Amino acid sequence: MTGPDRSAMLSIISGIIAAELTRTPTALRAETRLNTIPGFDSFCMAVVLLELEDRFGLRASRVQIDALKTAGDLADLVSGQPAPVTP
Repeated sequence: MTGPDRSAMLSIISGIIAAELTRTPTALRAETRLNTIPGFDSFCMAVVLLELEDRFGLRASRVQIDALKTAGDLADLVSGQPAPVTP
């Protein structure tokens, strides 16, 4: 089982960010820098990461999280994770 492809993951991430910032989802491009999204801050990043953990079993180290600069980086991190084990 594999996870969503990169464009589907960008769409999912866009929806999570929009829900957190209570605004209409805007399509994210892979090169969109996270720090240029109005209202996106470290708290929003934490919420996004927790939601991705819940949905996809994301596990990321502090080093991996600190390296996230773009929406594409985040999508690639999630897509590179092994699929969660379902009982």
